[in-house]
Amino acid sequence: MDTNTAYQSSGEDELKSYIPDFNYRILLDARKIWDGGIGVYTRNLISGLTEYTDADLTILVPKKIAQDKKFQSYPWLNKVKVIENNTKLYSADEIFKLGKLITLKQYDLFHTPHYILPFGIKIPSVVTVHDLIHVRYPEKFYYPFFAVPLIVSALKRATKILTVSQATFDELKKIYPVPNIDKKVSVVPNAIDPTFLTQCNSSAEYLANKFHLNAPFFLSVFSTLKPHKGMNDLLKAFISLKEKANSFGNSNSKVCNDFKLVLVGQGIESMANMSHLLNKVEKVKDVLILGKVNDEDLLNLYAGASALVVPSLAEGFGLPVIEAQAQGTPVVTRPIPSVLEMLSKHDIACNDFSLD
Repeated sequence: MDTNTAYQSSGEDELKSYIPDFNYRILLDARKIWDGGIGVYTRNLISGLTEYTDADLTILVPKKIAQDKKFQSYPWLNKVKVIENNTKLYSADEIFKLGKLITLKQYDLFHTPHYILPFGIKIPSVVTVHDLIHVRYPEKFYYPFFAVPLIVSALKRATKILTVSQATFDELKKIYPVPNIDKKVSVVPNAIDPTFLTQCNSSAEYLANKFHLNAPFFLSVFSTLKPHKGMNDLLKAFISLKEKANSFGNSNSKVCNDFKLVLVGQGIESMANMSHLLNKVEKVKDVLILGKVNDEDLLNLYAGASALVVPSLAEGFGLPVIEAQAQGTPVVTRPIPSVLEMLSKHDIACNDFSLD
């Protein structure tokens, strides 16, 4: 048995030790299945449960998603039951009525992958708390006034709480001193999609043909464009890098000037058409905005990048970090506690959150 096979066997044996010896009937709230990081988490969760367990899994999704061709193409769809539910996210209906719309007695467990646990859930429940960004970096001033009571309520009523990083768990304990929280919370890091474990041997050729990308580049992935993601700071830092390179007046200057900044992700889809405009602006030239790309494109971008840059002020986990690491690509990041948990000796963490 070679090393890789031995490692895989060991991992599978450990995984089996967590699988119950009877078939859970699980109801999973998957209404955020296409929403940024929580969407990836939800899809990976469904894939894992259907691949590695005999769980009887039922998922809730809006009718619009259930009827979409993309959703209908998921390979695990024939292994789950689908209930169409159009309850609006973060609404009074979600909080007070969702639990009454479903016959819960036919399930053993209800799992919601975000911090709202509807009232009326009279079976064991699991809540995943990814981060406290709604509270720490609210887009609107009133968000914390709604989010804090909902989080505290979920922490008190849920049978089990999952966090995707130790940093999120530490924040929960610090901000919300709920009795016995240590016993209720388990830290379960996000899993990487097997797609990103494939090794790319010809990414340079792929990127040249697909995106006409022939220069060295930094990559940054945005699931949203919320202020805490640091897009503005990233652009300012890139401009500063170019300006400093011009002042060197040596071979380092040419290397630095060749670099491009490539931005991808669902969060910047609306900006994709701006790429050609930015490259007409001297200060922000060499920024390539690709918007949302498919998994094959993203895999090759990870493999071809000189570094993945994480400019965020906060993250619950940071899936792009482990996706880039799987391709041997170093990570340059602000000192975000949850990301620091994942860094290796090949990665670079900034000393502080300043633009410098």
